[in-house]
Amino acid sequence: MLILDEDLRCDMPTKETIDWSTERYRQMLIDQRRRMWRDDTLDCVISWLGVRSAMTVVDVGAGLGYLGRAFGPAIGNSGNYIGVDVSAKLLDEARRASAQTSMGCNADFVCGNAGCIPIESDSSDIVMCQTLLMHLPEPEVALREMMRIAKPGGLLLCIEPDNLSVGISIGFQFVPRMSVDDQLGYMKLLLLSNKGRIKLGRGDHSVGAKVTLMMNDLGLKDVEARINDRVRLLLPPYDSAYQQDYFEMTKKRFFTDSDDESSRKTAKEEFIAGGGTGSDFDSIYEMLKSRVKLYREQLENRTFSSCSGYLLYIAKGRKPIGELD
Repeated sequence: MLILDEDLRCDMPTKETIDWSTERYRQMLIDQRRRMWRDDTLDCVISWLGVRSAMTVVDVGAGLGYLGRAFGPAIGNSGNYIGVDVSAKLLDEARRASAQTSMGCNADFVCGNAGCIPIESDSSDIVMCQTLLMHLPEPEVALREMMRIAKPGGLLLCIEPDNLSVGISIGFQFVPRMSVDDQLGYMKLLLLSNKGRIKLGRGDHSVGAKVTLMMNDLGLKDVEARINDRVRLLLPPYDSAYQQDYFEMTKKRFFTDSDDESSRKTAKEEFIAGGGTGSDFDSIYEMLKSRVKLYREQLENRTFSSCSGYLLYIAKGRKPIGELD
């Protein structure tokens, strides 16, 4: 496989809002991916995709190279994994980690943009991304680039969430239920904020449910999708390793992240851009602050319980072999 020279690379205009190499977001990458997949689910996905030894796999938006460790053993020592990311800092860390811990395959990392991937056309058996498209102002541009570097007959694999649908769904939490008016206010916040996020070019947190249509519109064949079977479950005393991790992540969310003033400012900008008013946002935000207080009390007492789904779509499509494919 040919990785293009530095002077042949190009940049896609983007509206970057997050530096994923900062400690906060770097840790988020680690926390969210550590138990994103059950081993048996990942085995089923690998079988469903037809991953086999000696394949060349490109991971766009690779970050710390998690998918390389997940898929590396399946492509083996004769296979090649190439992680592409805009953050040189994250790639340096991924490169060091791959040298220290065997990924089960040949691994390389290259700095590049999802809108102009520095990889030769028609060269990759599988081109994949995970939670990348949700952050891009024009995800179709990245999909088109992924399609370009795939071999004829090769696969595109996109693993993307529909966080908007998850947010407005009603799971179970062992705290007093919101009133109907409060629930409607919260849903309004989510809907208008996501609309504003798209309008401001900051991505679409409901993109997971739309990827198959994008693939179909690009002319990909055999488009299919599945959903990760992970459940967000917390039941005291949180005995399993997954529940212990998820409990700590939930504590961090409600004791640290919920107090972040910059996040509040960003959310208000997006809510207003989506058609809401500042006074509506402030009213809903104050209501949610009272909810956070209840969550904190139960988390401190280790009595917090919850059970809800997690819509992570796994979409695949095959690049046509020719015009008659």
